[in-house]
Amino acid sequence: MSPTVGRVMTRDRFFLIKKFIYFNDLREGRGGTDSLRKLRRVFESISEASRKLWLPRAKLVIDGSMVSYAGDHAGAVYMPRKPIKNGFKIYVLADYTGYAIKFFPAFDRDNDNVLSIVSDLLGENFLHKGF
Repeated sequence: MSPTVGRVMTRDRFFLIKKFIYFNDLREGRGGTDSLRKLRRVFESISEASRKLWLPRAKLVIDGSMVSYAGDHAGAVYMPRKPIKNGFKIYVLADYTGYAIKFFPAFDRDNDNVLSIVSDLLGENFLHKGF
């Protein structure tokens, strides 16, 4: 559990809440090819909220980030030279303060090249507007 959560609630309360959180819409059915289907709506709503709440600044950065994960998932990667060695690689558009404006998982984009990833992160919102 992170120190931030620990300041707000007890460990037992956290695990009780975690026990009842379920991110899967049963109406969409089981299986399928989308390995992120259980979290896709949560992931997209966090990304959308990040874009809406961002205060524009001139300097932007595109980078890859690792999110720690120790379970078994087809999208998890092992990168021995990174501080977080096991987890999911995420492509991120951020400003110079480190605020993530837009992001998506790398395993969602297996066949893309660098140009398509960069243009999807920037989109029409940032091209030719002084960023």
